[in-house]
Amino acid sequence: MGMYYNGYLTASGTVTLPFVVPVYLGVSATTTNSIVGNLTDLTVNFNRVNPFSAESSFVFNLSSSLFNLSSAQYNGNSLTLPLNLPISTTSIVINNVQNLLSIPTTPQTTGLLVWTIDSSSNKVAQSAFNPANLAPKTPTTALSFNFVRSNTAISGTGALVINYSPRFAAVSSTMTIVLPANQAKMSSPTCQIQTSSGLTPCQVISSNTTAITIGYSGQSQTILGSVFNL
Repeated sequence: MGMYYNGYLTASGTVTLPFVVPVYLGVSATTTNSIVGNLTDLTVNFNRVNPFSAESSFVFNLSSSLFNLSSAQYNGNSLTLPLNLPISTTSIVINNVQNLLSIPTTPQTTGLLVWTIDSSSNKVAQSAFNPANLAPKTPTTALSFNFVRSNTAISGTGALVINYSPRFAAVSSTMTIVLPANQAKMSSPTCQIQTSSGLTPCQVISSNTTAITIGYSGQSQTILGSVFNL
């Protein structure tokens, strides 16, 4: 910048302009359930905190590390990301996203990103949403479950045969069985599993009188021996 008198430079200076930083864009998200592996609806809300006339559309992206998106749909069609939305959008619902197959040991911190763009696809505003509340918090239940006692007498000792059809067997590695409180205890961690080749001993990882943790290798029946009826 310069100042002149009669065409002669009398003063000058340099002004450094900072880089343009995208303004804040508000975004929040919720799901309809927090059960491991279940299909859920994902609702995403948008808030243009400081609207700019240059903004022409929203762009929404979702990490596959947060959900299984293979069956996800938006407006009845298969979900394709990133999703370009009209700038007037305030909320969208994505159907049939599948929760993670386990409860994360550490909170999710990335996975959902929204930004607005102008007519030349330049970013105007952006926001990354902390999706910790979107992670599953409730274990899934078995598809079916029943058990048979070989001895039903009070103070009697016998075998407890447990049949089940667990969900997500391919990703399960251990199984914990807890006996009902004030009804039964194990006098010893005797355990067998039913496999295609017949009965084999369990891989006992830990046990006490009321619970046992064993290795899971796809079996659908576990037999606990020496169960004492209270």
